[in-house]
Amino acid sequence: MKNINEILKDLGITVPEDKAAELQKLVAENYKTVAEFDKKVGRLETERDGLQSQLDTAAETLKKFEGIDADQIKAELAAATKKAEDAEQSLKDQLEERDYNDALKACMAEVKFSSNAARDAILAKIRQQGLKRDGDKLLGFEDAIKAAREADPEAFAKEEDPNTLPAAKVTTKLGGGQTGKKYNSKDEIMAVKDPSERQQAIAENMNLFQKG
Repeated sequence: MKNINEILKDLGITVPEDKAAELQKLVAENYKTVAEFDKKVGRLETERDGLQSQLDTAAETLKKFEGIDADQIKAELAAATKKAEDAEQSLKDQLEERDYNDALKACMAEVKFSSNAARDAILAKIRQQGLKRDGDKLLGFEDAIKAAREADPEAFAKEEDPNTLPAAKVTTKLGGGQTGKKYNSKDEIMAVKDPSERQQAIAENMNLFQKG
């Protein structure tokens, strides 16, 4: 799932680096994704189904009380109570397992791996550690990833060095002429989505930006 900065970048809108984190925070505070909405709906549906199951169980148990003595009623009531408590605990366990898996997937989505197989292997190892959940976060997840990276660095995608400049594009032919695409108007140049390509096009067609 792409964050708001990646979506804007795909649309040709570059958010300044010093504003990217603030934008991400504001979006998270004011908007919910479709996945988050579906998760909430799914939780409510599970709770509804669980309550309906308990109601059906209680109704079925009450029918059995007809025509039996007090001792039988007590025994049946105790059994019904135990069954209801087990059903409630089972529902809680199911909801917790699903919320835990959602939190784990969300944390793992922030980490880049060298392959899907490597990701699945690391996911299984972290799941075995039984990290505690705090809302949508897993306590100790960063430490677990750090340890996994140290143990198996090949499982993770190589991180780009921010101090390394991107390779320069070749803009001249062997004879010294420019090799950039030919543009007929400045509007056509400004419509180019890639910032580097757009800047190159402007530099090679400055005559289109000069006032007549």
